[in-house]
Amino acid sequence: MATQPNLMSSAIVLFAKAPIAGNVKTRLQPPLSANEASELHLAFVLDFWERLQKITNASIYLFCDRPWPQRNEPASRERYGLQSGGDLGERMLYCFQEILGRGHKRALIVGSDSPTLPLSYLEAGLEKLRYSDAVLGPSDDGGYYAIGCCQVKPRMFEKIHWSSVRTREETDRAFVREGIQRELLPEWYDIDTTEDLRRLTAELDLLPEKILPRTRAWFEYQRASNVSM
Repeated sequence: MATQPNLMSSAIVLFAKAPIAGNVKTRLQPPLSANEASELHLAFVLDFWERLQKITNASIYLFCDRPWPQRNEPASRERYGLQSGGDLGERMLYCFQEILGRGHKRALIVGSDSPTLPLSYLEAGLEKLRYSDAVLGPSDDGGYYAIGCCQVKPRMFEKIHWSSVRTREETDRAFVREGIQRELLPEWYDIDTTEDLRRLTAELDLLPEKILPRTRAWFEYQRASNVSM
């Protein structure tokens, strides 16, 4: 594949689902409706994508599970890709192969469910990839919000139960089995439950108002509509 313009040694890929009602944030339905969950997810993706542009030492990509609706399309064609494969491991493996195949030396995949994640964590992940095979950004639910590597091995994501309390532990086990040295980033959290939503609300109150404008607008609309969470 031809080298992309302004290609940098490092790449960050925002891994997301397309904002289609019924396809996203199903664990929050109820109390949210399918449309409300889809709108929240869209706010997360657009706000996080906007924040990622502040990382100037990496090329930023968006990889989705299906074509993004034409409205609110955030990424240009050369920065957009479709996930390919069955389970999450296969899709991440494909993404790493695709991004590293473009000439990047380091690639970091981050999920869209941690919109307030400090960008310094991702920058630290890219730095750690200069001397380590892989990095994991652990989430407090047993999974991880980010994963990065410098090279791929075909079996690096085998025998892993995805979206479970064992995901990170089993990924570590797979890495050991494949001889992959990994480093850890600081822990953060995903937004999967109503408790997580309340945590996010409290955090937003402590952040500058210009941070995550779409997510803030979503919460303000819910408050105005007297929706309890």
